[in-house]
Amino acid sequence: MSDPSPDGPEETVVLNTPTSQGISGSLTGRNLGPMICVDVDRATMTRPGRPLFTDVSLTLSTGDRLGIVGLNGTGKSTLLSVLTGEVEPESGAVRRGRDVRIATLPQRPVLPAGSVLSAVEAVAERDWEAAAVVDHLGMAS
Repeated sequence: MSDPSPDGPEETVVLNTPTSQGISGSLTGRNLGPMICVDVDRATMTRPGRPLFTDVSLTLSTGDRLGIVGLNGTGKSTLLSVLTGEVEPESGAVRRGRDVRIATLPQRPVLPAGSVLSAVEAVAERDWEAAAVVDHLGMAS
């Protein structure tokens, strides 16, 4: 795609929670099921003269995947910004789960020179997390 989107580059949402397979009860040892990462209730965003989205409601839980598809300028990046908390919706509510980190990755990221591992290590909280991410992506050497 050579035409830039008026609302910014397309992005991917990454939801990072302490456990990706659900939470285990500490006393009973049973699986309590998926944890809610983000809950959006009737969110609305507009641009001068036109709505981007109106009354959007959705819930994302651990293990969920979300694809956002639309024409340029229709609010995809704005919706991602609402999900991450970068922007508050003009109306409606967004609740995020405790200990949930939400980040976006630009479609065309500017990466430092070097290996993928060194780029991931630059932003990982712990070295072993970076190695685990690179391994999960099938890029371990």
